[in-house]
Amino acid sequence: MKTRKNTKNINIKNINNKINNKINNKINKKTKKNLQKLKGGSGSSKNNALNDSHINDSDLVIVCHCRKQQINNNYYKTHRKLSYYKDKKWIKDLGDNVKYVDHDPICIKQGDVWSIIEDSSKLYVWGINCPLFFLSDKEIVINKLDDLDKTTLFDILENSYRVLKTNGKVIISGRPHKENTEVIQCLVGHAKWHVSINMNDSDLSDSKLPFYIRKRIDKKNNSHTDVREGLIIFTKKS
Repeated sequence: MKTRKNTKNINIKNINNKINNKINNKINKKTKKNLQKLKGGSGSSKNNALNDSHINDSDLVIVCHCRKQQINNNYYKTHRKLSYYKDKKWIKDLGDNVKYVDHDPICIKQGDVWSIIEDSSKLYVWGINCPLFFLSDKEIVINKLDDLDKTTLFDILENSYRVLKTNGKVIISGRPHKENTEVIQCLVGHAKWHVSINMNDSDLSDSKLPFYIRKRIDKKNNSHTDVREGLIIFTKKS
């Protein structure tokens, strides 16, 4: 009788252990899921690290684009909300500490001007829809460049050189041709800037840029514009 009783107790104990293990597994899975939500979703640790440590709004200036969007429908379409983008995924919208610069009178009235930005205070100046149409030319001829192109580029680079830290970058999104790298380098000179061209955002690596910036169109479908646009990057020399 003692043996049967002991066996019965052992069986009950095993059943209880199995039940407890199942309950604990469910609790652990639920806890893990909740922790992922708190960290910003169920994405990989790489994306969480990008969100936490590589993106700082105060390091960024957006040029050729305004901060506000409330004037009217046409103005809103031109100066649409921007977001950080990486590895074909949306990271987050640009925050309040980003600086903006645009020559539009409305933008100037809002205070979106170079003069309010401190010297050597930024890491990135990102150009959105800048009137640099020559970047799309398959063959750039310097002495035939439009005055608007040259004036816009030199204005951006002159002001950016002041506000950027050493090795800071001016990034112009558009459709540049890689074969024009040397021509553009000669145009801006070798003393202050190093020029490189990426044909699209798939060329990016963490050693070059930790993020990409796009116009945010549809949060629900995670869609963006300018998906196939390339980048021309000017890196400030010491």
